[in-house]
Amino acid sequence: MQATIVIPYPGTQLFKDCKYNGWLKSENWDDYDMKEPIMQGLVSDEKIMEFVQRLYRVSFQPESY
Repeated sequence: MQATIVIPYPGTQLFKDCKYNGWLKSENWDDYDMKEPIMQGLVSDEKIMEFVQRLYRVSFQPESY
């Protein structure tokens, strides 16, 4: 199982949509490493990171759920 943060990479339609709508938090390419959200959205960064961590915990420790 893999859970990653969606990153709108340059040259993709998602990047174009984010740029057009003002959803990009950064255009510093060093930030585009899937360690933190780059897009603004309806869900907070903290909640997104919590979801990712919970998915990994369920996958690696299913007995705890």
